[in-house]
Amino acid sequence: MASNQSRRVFLQQLGIGLGTTVAASALPSFLTAPGKRAGINQKKLGIALVGLGSYAEHQLAVGLEKTSNCYLAGIVTGTLAKAEKWMQK
Repeated sequence: MASNQSRRVFLQQLGIGLGTTVAASALPSFLTAPGKRAGINQKKLGIALVGLGSYAEHQLAVGLEKTSNCYLAGIVTGTLAKAEKWMQK
């Protein structure tokens, strides 16, 4: 917050923030609640891994194998050998 901000600007920004919060809380729960809901087609989220280092291989890929809500949609790497290894998986 700027030190020379007027009271009027502060109150306007506060009102916008509060108004947004109230509007969001008024939304029906089926629009905001995550998880499985009857009658709504659940789609998996496609994930692309950028860089295939240790973090991608030993943490992210392991998590993707265990989840039922995501799938590996693509990879980005500058190393042809790593790309071929991941295509075999």
